[in-house]
Amino acid sequence: MPQNIPLKLPAVVWNGRYKAHAVPKQHPESSHRVDVILEALKKNKLLSEENGVCVWRKYSHGLRLCHSKAYVELVEKACASLNKGEVAFLPTGDVTIVRESFSVAQDAVSSVCLGIDLVMQGDFPSAFVVVRPPGHHAESEKGMGFCLFNNVAIGARYAQHAWGKSRVAIIDWDLHHGNGTEEIFLKDPSILYVSTHQRGIYPGTGQEEVRGKKGEHIINIPIEGGPSSRSALLDFYLNELPERLLEFKPELILISCGFDAHKLDPLGGFTLESEDYGEMTRALVKISASLSNCPIVSVLEGGYNLDALRESSVAHVLGFMH
Repeated sequence: MPQNIPLKLPAVVWNGRYKAHAVPKQHPESSHRVDVILEALKKNKLLSEENGVCVWRKYSHGLRLCHSKAYVELVEKACASLNKGEVAFLPTGDVTIVRESFSVAQDAVSSVCLGIDLVMQGDFPSAFVVVRPPGHHAESEKGMGFCLFNNVAIGARYAQHAWGKSRVAIIDWDLHHGNGTEEIFLKDPSILYVSTHQRGIYPGTGQEEVRGKKGEHIINIPIEGGPSSRSALLDFYLNELPERLLEFKPELILISCGFDAHKLDPLGGFTLESEDYGEMTRALVKISASLSNCPIVSVLEGGYNLDALRESSVAHVLGFMH
């Protein structure tokens, strides 16, 4: 790893096969999402040979950290049964798959594990992992909502198993509730799961506000869509979340980084501006500094307007540098 990397420049991690997880034309979760993020970061000199890391190894054991053997085999067999170019739905839910999807989803998980390795080794203080398919809707035995495997959940377990971290916080600011992440960690107080999401939309979970009532480690904040959603989100992330994280004292912070709370996103009714993602990121960096520079790894989830993705991802990465 180069030794002349600026102190606060985050690693940007991706894998080279994300386009092989092909989806039908007009499907919102397309490879163009990753394309525009990487292009925007390069254009703004936030992605270069100094901090860009393309995955070069597979963490083959990672899937079983959060998913059952039966479910992993179901996904593998469902994908392997398809002819080249054939598109189908995963048997458990609304996830489009092709023959290559299982391998690409493994690469997404590997990207997260590599991002965690980079920050734990001290190579970078933070990392932005740009992957698809996304993950936070995937439960231990069920894929759904464009998600095959729960990238962030596996990352949390990986940090515990490989790096001995006893407390990991997952901050989920995707528009949708991460039902899969909550299901996987519902009875595990070593993981703090915090989700802000739009009330009354897919997947229909997390709609009752819970602030620590599930063993103090599951915090759901459903918010009504509309003009007031921006102030509600910013108030939570800037004023309420810091206290929760300082109480929990995580040794790693993971972000389920959906950009679909943006005002331009076609799937929801939140009204965040692009720069708000930078503001929320800076808030987490400030908290990290109060926690002995706790590493932060951000993992791409949703976000389906390409212009919003360009601007928000740049603001997000710049937020790590302040």
